Amino acid sequence: MNKVKIIDIAEVKNGSTPSTKERENYDGDIIWITPKDVSTQNARFIYRGERTITKKGYDSCSTTLIPKGSILLSSRAPIGLLTIAGVECCTNQGFKNLVLSREKVDNIFLYYYLKSRIIEIEALGSGTTFKELSKTNLENFEFNLPSLLTQTAIAKVLSSLDEKIELNQKINQELENLAKTIYEYWFVQNANEKWERKKIADLIKNQKNGDWGKDTKQGNYTEKVTCIRGTDINSLTGNNELKAPERYILEKNNNKFLTDGDFVIEISGGSPTQSTGRMAYILEEMLKGFENPLICSNFCKAISLEDKKYFYYFIFIWKQLYDNGLFFGYEGKTSGIKNFLFDDFVNFYEIAIPPTKLLEKFNKIVSPLFSTIIKNRQENTNLAHLRDFLLPLLMNGQVAVGEKSVEEKAPTKQQTVFKRAVLSAYILDNICEQPTAGRVKFEKMLYLSEYCAKIDLQSTFHRHAAGPYDSKALYSLEKQLKKNKWFEKVFDGKKNNYVRLAKANDYKKYCETIFSVEQRSIIDKLISFFKTAKTEQCEIVATLYGAWNDFLISNIQPTDEQIVNEVLSNWHDEKKRIEHKRWLDGLSWMRRNDIVPIGYGMATK
Repeated sequence: MNKVKIIDIAEVKNGSTPSTKERENYDGDIIWITPKDVSTQNARFIYRGERTITKKGYDSCSTTLIPKGSILLSSRAPIGLLTIAGVECCTNQGFKNLVLSREKVDNIFLYYYLKSRIIEIEALGSGTTFKELSKTNLENFEFNLPSLLTQTAIAKVLSSLDEKIELNQKINQELENLAKTIYEYWFVQNANEKWERKKIADLIKNQKNGDWGKDTKQGNYTEKVTCIRGTDINSLTGNNELKAPERYILEKNNNKFLTDGDFVIEISGGSPTQSTGRMAYILEEMLKGFENPLICSNFCKAISLEDKKYFYYFIFIWKQLYDNGLFFGYEGKTSGIKNFLFDDFVNFYEIAIPPTKLLEKFNKIVSPLFSTIIKNRQENTNLAHLRDFLLPLLMNGQVAVGEKSVEEKAPTKQQTVFKRAVLSAYILDNICEQPTAGRVKFEKMLYLSEYCAKIDLQSTFHRHAAGPYDSKALYSLEKQLKKNKWFEKVFDGKKNNYVRLAKANDYKKYCETIFSVEQRSIIDKLISFFKTAKTEQCEIVATLYGAWNDFLISNIQPTDEQIVNEVLSNWHDEKKRIEHKRWLDGLSWMRRNDIVPIGYGMATK
């Protein structure tokens, strides 16, 4: 291990905010991140913020474009929010952004390492009104840095857990969208004016007031519970980590325990832009995931319905009313706190009651979706606990991922050749039958997949006429594909292309073990972009990517003109057949579609 300072491995860059008085500064194409954006996400990477800025806004202030893969660390209000730039972006002044020397440090490792030391980093802040972390203090933060090989190994262990968490979150989002689509089609778009209408109060069977109890066991306050506050509502039925506190209530108040079929509704709270009335549902599968009984706080109340056949319908109709801002019209104030006039609302507002058979059909479809969502959330909770348990142990060496063991598992040449063959089959399986397919286009897609998804294939790409191009690896690869009976190169009279062989589908069984979820997602995205694209379009993007990536490997942040001039001056003369504007347009397209290099791998030759 080497003792280093942040300044030894990264350039720390500040952000800034364009004037909010100038409308022309906002709603542009430049992604702009604030601490609020990071505080509301529950993932390692950030891809967008609530607002974007224009070129004029960018030029009007001192913010700086941060390369994809950099680490964003909030430096005030609060200190310590961490994320990784999933795309090229800039930030406001609430961040210190670490643009890393990738030959010295793995960005995923450093992200996890800083998380493990976040309390110490917060302590570096100074100030009277509010604390702020200075650039100098962060640059001088000192720590022990293991070898790059060990960093990568540690990052892989922790990333495997987070990748599964993120996959579950994506699945849940798709399931929620599916259920919502069915609700909207059946009960909104095809609603029948003849359906009976009832006041919401007529559907409610019971109401339970909340309780706050005591923070420690004392006197008659002996019943230990987990208390759901208004701030916990979205986390209870969403993707964010639930941080509901444990409290102690009177034993006689156990009638306030939440049970299967309850709804928790926020009665007090909200903000000028957020109404009260947020709601979370309770199902038996959820309750099994808690050690303690659940109650809601005294800023919330729980209700249950007369007939459970309305349960899933009620979830969506309440959310629809909330999203439409209806509850702003049913709020009062006490001591400056907004209160939801719940009784007034439910005794006045009527909703349509669909036929029983339609509700039963709806319940039959969405009930298993909700069960899967809950199962995935509980798995994520367990995975997060395991990750947080391993994090300090890996970082302080109590659990060793030693260089020797990592080196012993380093891929052999044969393994690398096979991995390249699987990746190639993955691409060819999707493009070989397209009219635009061909050997040159395939090579460009192979290059982009290897570098965008950070797949170490030990390739050496050259600046040939149709480069980036690794002829030696390509000839070896084509032999391997034919030997495996996956694909074979053929000449169709106009160009070289590939055809399927008898065992073309066999590669699929290796994909999940060879490539991570994140890598497969990146490959799929590239395939979707270039599947039907012409060869020259692929060449433009791959060439620009290679030239841009070479600059970053040399720790140079190039302008668009520098990248294009590099292509036209220092690559093969054949590149000059493509006009200058098309190269610049290619760079704009790459940024819009998040095909932005980070300085990974070997430079082109």
